[in-house]
Amino acid sequence: MTVALEPPTARDPRLPVVAMALALTIAAWTVLGLAGHQTPHTSFLAAFAMWNVMMVAMMLPSALPWLAILSTGKPGSARLDVALFAIGYFAVWALYCLAAAAAQIALQERVWLSSTLALTAWPGALVLIGAGFFQFSPLKAACLRHCRSPLGYLLTHWQERPGWTLRVGATHSVYCVGCCWALMAVVFAVGVMNLGWMAVVTLLLCLEQWLPDGAKMSYATGAGLVGWGLARLTIG
Repeated sequence: MTVALEPPTARDPRLPVVAMALALTIAAWTVLGLAGHQTPHTSFLAAFAMWNVMMVAMMLPSALPWLAILSTGKPGSARLDVALFAIGYFAVWALYCLAAAAAQIALQERVWLSSTLALTAWPGALVLIGAGFFQFSPLKAACLRHCRSPLGYLLTHWQERPGWTLRVGATHSVYCVGCCWALMAVVFAVGVMNLGWMAVVTLLLCLEQWLPDGAKMSYATGAGLVGWGLARLTIG
């Protein structure tokens, strides 16, 4: 298979896929805004639904390079490949959202979340420190290498049989969760529905995967989180 690497043109097959992904991302952020800033969730299902919307808003932009490459496949099957990849990708992330929603409801019931849906002082500090140290871990490095190499991975694993991208999407999502779960969990420390901090975390997730020195940026983010967490512990 030959992957188109030239700049997008009016007939570039990547444009519809990228446009749809961007539209879904904007829609997800809009839903989060309409849902209300820092609004407590009274049920597990409500929390689970909102975490899935948050996941689309925060993680879909980082998956754009993968979707764009898949859209340049054989015209008859490219759309199906993209759709199956997305299903596999979001299915695995939904499991993370399941765990996150359960954690949120448990924390709310124990009154460990403040009125702004942020962890109280020392638990929030521990989350920041833990997420910061994870940025330096071998697991983070391995998962980030995978996420930063969509073209190499897809060319190596390319198959001409129907449905193969479903497993590729799920496999990539496992790496993506491994790479991003700790940064996603930072929202517990700053406010689960704090749109400003969600945007900052989304930007950090994308830049460490897209920039040439993204791995170094991951370390810088880790150092900043550890320092922030220690400062919160000191201040109390």
